[in-house]
Amino acid sequence: MVAAVCGLILGAWYLSDALHWGADYASRTGETRAVSLTDGSTVELNTNSAIKIALTPEKRQITLLAGEAFFAVAPDPQRPFQVIVGQGTIQALGTAFNVRVDAHQTTISVSEHSVQVTSAGQSNSRELSQGNRVRMGDDGKISAVEPYNEQRDLAWRRHRLIFEHQPLTEVLAEMSRYRQGFIIPMDNKLSEETITGVFDTTRIDEALNTIESGLHVKLIRITDRLVLLFSPP
Repeated sequence: MVAAVCGLILGAWYLSDALHWGADYASRTGETRAVSLTDGSTVELNTNSAIKIALTPEKRQITLLAGEAFFAVAPDPQRPFQVIVGQGTIQALGTAFNVRVDAHQTTISVSEHSVQVTSAGQSNSRELSQGNRVRMGDDGKISAVEPYNEQRDLAWRRHRLIFEHQPLTEVLAEMSRYRQGFIIPMDNKLSEETITGVFDTTRIDEALNTIESGLHVKLIRITDRLVLLFSPP
């Protein structure tokens, strides 16, 4: 099993680097990065994220190749500001918003004003206002609009992760985004445990130690990049 996981680690490393090679700006695992664009807009990259930039006299287009980014858009009615992801396009309507790309969906959350979300192929479109979010799936569908908690869901901008009664397996998956390698729950009982707390994204190993002592789970570090968790006996 360890050999298989090591293979996954190498594969993830290769894929991450391949995305970064085609990017204009990128962040490494556990790193955040601020990018100032020539039009006055700013982009904050979360962990392991990459963007490609195309600014022309007619348009402003940012392709989010991987990861998550927060966009604060400078007004320019003559040049639309668009973020391109695999599932579609997000066009700013004078706004600040967050885009997170996961394996099979993209989540768009608006902090100021509104955006127009359009799925690939123009099959579905929806305007999204401040304080709300939607998800776009690989099937081209856009989810129903729902409110979100900006202080919690965008806490990464302050180097924090905030969880409220969240299943331990989901917490570990989120923490894994900020740490090289894998954090793997080893049995189904761990999904019954829940976590409430605030953790520092730059100190994930300390967070794991806190979880181990607080929930009395067993944490085994096989290597620096492979951590296994077992439920208590």
